[in-house]
Amino acid sequence: MMQARIVLRIPMREALGRIVYLKRKHGWRGIGPEETDLGGGELEEYMEWVEMLHALSAYREGEEFEYYREETIDLDEDSLSKLTPKRIEILDTISSTSFQSINELATRIGRDIKNVYEDLRVLEELGFVKLERRGRRIHPIPLLKEITIIMS
Repeated sequence: MMQARIVLRIPMREALGRIVYLKRKHGWRGIGPEETDLGGGELEEYMEWVEMLHALSAYREGEEFEYYREETIDLDEDSLSKLTPKRIEILDTISSTSFQSINELATRIGRDIKNVYEDLRVLEELGFVKLERRGRRIHPIPLLKEITIIMS
């Protein structure tokens, strides 16, 4: 089994839910010196909470909401085999350009819409892409910012 270090983009709705959860769990009200004595996992959660608050603050000041989480995942042979060159091309393409539909993406990369949709579903199962319905269209949203395969 191999591992991969991934950096995932966390959507604002998910981050807001996590902020509320951590606030209720720990009773945090703001950022202050009283939180410097936290230990272990609680300190990690506090740092995560602070980073999400900063991302939210930047968003309120007119910037795009950007919050990323880094984690290490196990990649079994089946999962690794799902990262085909065509799926990696899709990840690369949607990370640099916003597409309003799968049809638009398929046209850009010169592939059949049905095959692109199937590849996006696999990438969604892996947690690398979110498919968001907007009316009759499905909008592919990249969640994966970076992936590093760890050979051990």
